[in-house]
Amino acid sequence: MHYSPIAVNASESQLLESRKFNVEDIARFFGIPAIMLTGEQAGNLESAQNQFMLHCLSAYIEMFNQEFTNKLFPDSNLIVQLDTTALMKTDKTALANYYNTLITNGVLCPNEVRKELGYAPVDGLDKHTIAYTDINQNTLNNTEDESK
Repeated sequence: MHYSPIAVNASESQLLESRKFNVEDIARFFGIPAIMLTGEQAGNLESAQNQFMLHCLSAYIEMFNQEFTNKLFPDSNLIVQLDTTALMKTDKTALANYYNTLITNGVLCPNEVRKELGYAPVDGLDKHTIAYTDINQNTLNNTEDESK
């Protein structure tokens, strides 16, 4: 018979632990949630993606915006603004609240929201409205005759 230990000895255990610590250091250095490098499942993946956007990508996007604006339009009032809405579509609750607020305050009409989400327009949803208790006064910039 030959005896071979099944358990990991202390030195190998520390080596494995230090490798995990290195992954966390790398994630911290680049501003990436550690879950994106380790592949472990998080309780809320949408939250991890939003943290990645907020703490890592947003700084790079702002640098690109400034660099493109300075190089492409140096003597103009034009600016470059990269669209990040596709990156933020992972948090469906926040996205729904965002669009609901824009529609409620009259910033966007429902058809504009449908267009941003990739849906076809619906007849009658082109009016900008605001929440108001008198239904006759809640339409903004209505070009139709309201006397009908």
